[in-house]
Amino acid sequence: MAEVGTLREQGNEHFKAGDYQQALTCYAEALENGQMKDSEKAVIHKNRAACHLKLGDNKAAIADATLSLSLAPNDPKALFRRCQAYEALGKAEEAFKDVSQLIKIDPQNKAARPLFAKLNTIVQDKVQNVLSQVKSAINQQQPKVSTFRTLLLPDNAGPHKAKATTQSLRKLGIQVLPHSAYSPNWAPCDFWLFQILKDRLAGRKFDRIQNLTKAVNSELRTIPEEDYQDVFDEADQAETLHREPWRAF
Repeated sequence: MAEVGTLREQGNEHFKAGDYQQALTCYAEALENGQMKDSEKAVIHKNRAACHLKLGDNKAAIADATLSLSLAPNDPKALFRRCQAYEALGKAEEAFKDVSQLIKIDPQNKAARPLFAKLNTIVQDKVQNVLSQVKSAINQQQPKVSTFRTLLLPDNAGPHKAKATTQSLRKLGIQVLPHSAYSPNWAPCDFWLFQILKDRLAGRKFDRIQNLTKAVNSELRTIPEEDYQDVFDEADQAETLHREPWRAF
């Protein structure tokens, strides 16, 4: 078998020549060599993501870019390529997260900025549409009494704080709860799952994103439904104390 460096260079040459399938073959052979450092594997995976994008295989591009990022977190090229693949699949929210992270890492990235502006508009429109649907569903399910209010605790993502979104919230009569400077009880409702998954999956390695997804879903299904319900009950109690702090005494 040829040396890893040689195979990678051959793959690069095939890519430049527009022979993306042959480039993938060279990169695959390079990955079969177990002597590579993680940094070397990360480069090959993001190169494979570029090939998949050229071939129109966006799901494969996401898989390879994700593997690259697992080995070299926040790599600008891997983030951008995964963002492009997500956008091509119509997954604007995921694409926006990647391009937002890319802008933080590389604010002067000329290719990322127009994509950021485009995706920001798309996500804002989706947020406003979803809010309208949610408000409509709430009005149908709940009795319209004077004491009824709709409360929302959003995260701090850009589209959620955008002027257009806040205006829509006011128009719909949805009250946005403020984030305190330090408020552990106001963590997102899925935050408690992170440590559980981290502990249960510690030490395990996944060579494919599909295997990681399967393992995570399997672990989530083992958690009792009552534990999920407790999170919402605690959030309700926290909101009450935030609004009526004297109840804590």
